[in-house]
Amino acid sequence: MGLQVDETGTLIWGMLKHYEVTKNKDFLKSMWESIKKGVEFLTRFIDSDTGLPAPSYDLWEERVGEHTYSSAAVYGGIKAGAEAARILGAPEELIKKWEKAASDMKASIEKNLWRDEAGRFIRSVRTKLNPWGSEHSPYTTIIKVNEKGYFRDVTLEDWTIDVSLLGVSIPFGVFDTQDERVRKTVEAIESSYFPPCWRNKKI
Repeated sequence: MGLQVDETGTLIWGMLKHYEVTKNKDFLKSMWESIKKGVEFLTRFIDSDTGLPAPSYDLWEERVGEHTYSSAAVYGGIKAGAEAARILGAPEELIKKWEKAASDMKASIEKNLWRDEAGRFIRSVRTKLNPWGSEHSPYTTIIKVNEKGYFRDVTLEDWTIDVSLLGVSIPFGVFDTQDERVRKTVEAIESSYFPPCWRNKKI
């Protein structure tokens, strides 16, 4: 399996969360070099056209592309890195650099992954789709990938409703849970996954 950039972001995000629960500053200090290297990687691993993380596998380990969940995880990782840097007294220049990178990632998510016409976030852009079966949509084309005649579904925009879209708010906090875009995306997920009789019921 290839690179999953959401893993890098999630680990850094998790390191800060561990500190927030334990208040163990020695732990955060011991993780600092890993945090620093991880954030610097995330800030370089960017598609210059979209401002999103460059193509990698999604969290389901199925599709290579620029994914909403992965982008949220990268935002969360960079943002957490900036907060860890502040706690540990790193140079202000570094903190501001990482905070700007997180802000830029949020703006790129808004620009590239939100669709007004659908009233929700889409799953990904620039995506090579599932190699184990067709996922055809109006945004999909099939290309020949080698001389042996193998074909692959690819799509400029993957509009599939996926529960991973929740990552823009929970757990990575790109947008507040009360943000109208988050609310509409949650409603779209509920409508897609649950029959009407199950909606709005506590489990």
